[in-house]
Amino acid sequence: MVFVSNVIQSMKLDYHIQKTRYTTFFGVGYALAVVLGVVTRTPYVAVLIAVIISAAFSSFVFWVTERNNLGRLYGVLPLRQSELVLGRYLYTLLFGLANALAASLLTCVLSRVTGTPLAFLDLSAYLCASFLYFCLFTSIVFPVYFRFGFTRNYFLANVPLYVVYAAAYGFVRKANPRDLYGVMRYFTRSPGMIWLCGIGGGLALLTASYCLSRLTHRRHEL
Repeated sequence: MVFVSNVIQSMKLDYHIQKTRYTTFFGVGYALAVVLGVVTRTPYVAVLIAVIISAAFSSFVFWVTERNNLGRLYGVLPLRQSELVLGRYLYTLLFGLANALAASLLTCVLSRVTGTPLAFLDLSAYLCASFLYFCLFTSIVFPVYFRFGFTRNYFLANVPLYVVYAAAYGFVRKANPRDLYGVMRYFTRSPGMIWLCGIGGGLALLTASYCLSRLTHRRHEL
């Protein structure tokens, strides 16, 4: 019970650290999602943009902690490393899920506004792809920030993401269109696999990342 209570306290602490910036995030992030969704007349873009921006926003808790020297606060609180790390991952996961749900509702609204028919299969694909990206981003940068800090390693932590982007772009350009159509047909016939790959794959990435952060994270001595 003490462990669970401390994890919840860690999540609440991260929430209070971030809450003053929620207005900016929702104002800018969702405004951009709405504009792009309306301009392109593709409501699905809204969920993609909103969740991608939320991934970057969720990592800023490390920046706020360093900027305000909140490491001292963590140092005096009765929180173990395992509770601190798990609390931050759980908070980030809940934040990502909440934004995915809100962005999906926004997509439905934009569909009505733009008069664009909304297909559940397409929405599922965009939502799951966005969530998978959210988890991939988190799983890469969190271990780096926990171990080495945010300020001096922001660009370094994003290098693996750039490699993934380049690899994905190169794969799509060189891939045989027939193979891509085959993949699309497979997921169309098996829509459950979309959710399995997106949600299941994302949770697997976060789990592996948490284990890595747990092994490498060291609390700074004050």
